[in-house]
Amino acid sequence: MPKGIALPSELQVLKGFIICAHKNDRSCTLHDLSALKKLRKLTINTSREDFPREEELIVFQQFGSLRKLTVAWGGLYLPAIQLDKRIKLKNIAAQRTTSNTLKSSGGNQTQDNAAPEPATPTGIRNHFRKIPSSLPAFKRITGTTTRNQEHFKELEKLDLQCYPQMTAPSWLMPGKLKSLKKLYIRGGQHQNLGQVHENDKWTIRILRLKFLSELKLDWNELQVSFPDLIYLEKFRFPKLTFFPCDASGLWLKP
Repeated sequence: MPKGIALPSELQVLKGFIICAHKNDRSCTLHDLSALKKLRKLTINTSREDFPREEELIVFQQFGSLRKLTVAWGGLYLPAIQLDKRIKLKNIAAQRTTSNTLKSSGGNQTQDNAAPEPATPTGIRNHFRKIPSSLPAFKRITGTTTRNQEHFKELEKLDLQCYPQMTAPSWLMPGKLKSLKKLYIRGGQHQNLGQVHENDKWTIRILRLKFLSELKLDWNELQVSFPDLIYLEKFRFPKLTFFPCDASGLWLKP
């Protein structure tokens, strides 16, 4: 978005805002967007592994009406939601090909020629270096640690896609996201689900976790940190223990 274009003051939804590693004086910045006082939904695509920096977190404090935020890392790689769609399309195409082959051969194919398993999303699989998991699911912080100012006061839904670090963002903690009700994490090398001060609890009610091969998580531990949880969805999340999800990866609070 070119700098200098008058932003509509009534704008409430902005998707596809790009933040690059290389600065461009002609491009609109995150600080410029803070003038949109009625912005409620924002989607950001970035090639920067260190986004958001501390100064950008301070800018987020000025988005007083922001309720939904999506951040997709990875530059040329597809966001996780697009990878989900691509996998489904590949599976449908594979099933059609298998069906046509069976018809042309008179239906005498064996199980060896059955439709292939769902493909692993290469955009996620190849984007990150494989590192053994050794960190706890939640990084506990003692009560003597200084609490920083809340960055996302009114945010209700947060969607993080292909986060490129092993440790979750420093701002992903209950004390800085007090209004958060929905958290979606798709792709990346997370080895924990953020920082938690002693006695802090998440207010999240809906949690979706997909393509997280390095995160180890125990059901009892999750319940302690997410006492208000009523809906959980998991997919391609192998290091879970004692999770009461059904065959499709869903859990609903009784």
